[in-house]
Amino acid sequence: MMVVNSGNVIIDNTWFWRADHDILGNVEKSMNPVDFGLVVNGDNVKAYGLKSEHTLKDLVQWNGENGLTIMF
Repeated sequence: MMVVNSGNVIIDNTWFWRADHDILGNVEKSMNPVDFGLVVNGDNVKAYGLKSEHTLKDLVQWNGENGLTIMF
């Protein structure tokens, strides 16, 4: 849903949410495919209030160095 390719970024109060069902309650992975809620490629990224739900692979993929997450 979001990719951060820069360093020294502050992410504040985010909620990455993939709809995991339709209006009838049916779960169809192919209707709304999202692999990751957040991908961080930059260094020194800080995330405050990070929420991620219902992705098909990992909720967060953190590739950068020296990152910090407060309230995940």
